[in-house]
Amino acid sequence: MTADIVVEELTFEGFFRTNYAPLVRSLSVACGPERAADAVQEAFVQANLRWRQVADMDVPAAWVRRVAVNRLIDESRRDKRGEDAMTRMSAASVMELAPADIDLADAVGMLPQKQRLAVCLFYLLDLPIDEVATLLNSTPGTVKSNLYDARKRLARHLGGSDD
Repeated sequence: MTADIVVEELTFEGFFRTNYAPLVRSLSVACGPERAADAVQEAFVQANLRWRQVADMDVPAAWVRRVAVNRLIDESRRDKRGEDAMTRMSAASVMELAPADIDLADAVGMLPQKQRLAVCLFYLLDLPIDEVATLLNSTPGTVKSNLYDARKRLARHLGGSDD
């Protein structure tokens, strides 16, 4: 009797459950929990509509991240209310933040949008510089510069070392 090897098919529900919360949590620091949740939800709606194609991709989560980040960037260009969204971050948000994280979220919220997104994608989602650059329609050098500038500003605001 031979053992059959069953390769589990990636289901949309499993994919959603695994990837939704980390992406919302990470992007909420850049743009506020409401805008992050809206962008990520829209990205998952688009993924669901194209699930057969998305599921066949090497990294389906990268496609969803790209759609979510594009939506955030587009909204920012149309609507300069991004700073107001950051001030609405509260415990009633989609994702709760620990008290220590609130100080960090407030400090990150003071950064320019490109720096906020770079910080969230690189440090919170652990994406490589090249992928962050692709998501932000930028170069790796610009991402590194944004991260450097963000660390300097955060260190001044939080009273620590910029290392």
